[in-house]
Amino acid sequence: MKRILYIILYITLATSLHAQEARHVFVNMPDSLLPTLTKVNRADCIDFLDSHMKAEVKNRFDQPSEMTRLTSDYIAMQLSPKHTFELKMLPINDTTRIICTIQTVCSAACDSRINFYDATWKPLKAESFIILPTQSDFLSDTIPAQIADTLSTPWESLRTEADLLLMHASLADSTSTLTFRYTTPDYLNKESSKNFIPLLKNREITYKWQAGRFTPHQ
Repeated sequence: MKRILYIILYITLATSLHAQEARHVFVNMPDSLLPTLTKVNRADCIDFLDSHMKAEVKNRFDQPSEMTRLTSDYIAMQLSPKHTFELKMLPINDTTRIICTIQTVCSAACDSRINFYDATWKPLKAESFIILPTQSDFLSDTIPAQIADTLSTPWESLRTEADLLLMHASLADSTSTLTFRYTTPDYLNKESSKNFIPLLKNREITYKWQAGRFTPHQ
């Protein structure tokens, strides 16, 4: 009797985890969350990669979109030359995973939006899983004297110009890490950007998924 119960438990667990694989949740994601692609587009991309073919499809705008990476828990899409999509399945416990997605749009600078969902695509509160970086995580609070003398624009003016926090977020395909790259300097004019970059204390910050949350990795 115990053997039968163990077998049933194993089958149930295996079925549950299979349903939480990246390919499964990607195909079944609501069209409203990624309106560029149809469900057929999403399924075709996976079929192409499984067949060792280039996973490129024509999206709803009759433009090419390509799946560039597929693993059991990670997917990367180049939706257009300036728009990317990433999906990562993250473990909460031995039987439950949640979905993390990142959409990045690039113009003068790249900026990303991160969201979390359960395995059925019910939205989850992002603050339950991460505290996002702020300007102060990237910028120095004080100016080294040797740098201050070389600035052509006062530091206070530079801080005012950089009033918009822009970050390019990216997930790792083989580990549960998330990297934020500070892209605000990319949208400044050439002279301001030149002055601004030496004043950064961090250009990138890496987070690690542990105990059901992304936390800064020291």
